[in-house]
Amino acid sequence: MYKQIKVPHSFARCVRDFSALAYWKANELKVFMFYTGVPTLINFLPMPYYEHFCLYAFIIRSLCDRDLKSSAIENLEKLLFIWHKGIEKLYGVFELTFTAHAHLHLPQQVKIKVFIE
Repeated sequence: MYKQIKVPHSFARCVRDFSALAYWKANELKVFMFYTGVPTLINFLPMPYYEHFCLYAFIIRSLCDRDLKSSAIENLEKLLFIWHKGIEKLYGVFELTFTAHAHLHLPQQVKIKVFIE
């Protein structure tokens, strides 16, 4: 029914379909988060959930940028708080787990990495 998304040759592997999600390798998750997730999910998620995913994908991809400036890190930190508030609104208070909270500390880790380098 749906065609498989073809990725550039430089990618280590194609992303398997969602039935194999539990078996995806880290690289498959990275390809999905950075490249294929946003265009793929637009037709499958209700708009509030899709926008929440897009915000998360933007934040994570931006935090991985090697040329990220300190001021941009501060802006991403603010966006992370908006994303975190969206978890409770969309998924409920029980999804505010330690893992979700730990995401709020990613900008500080990036700042430390940038400062060390």
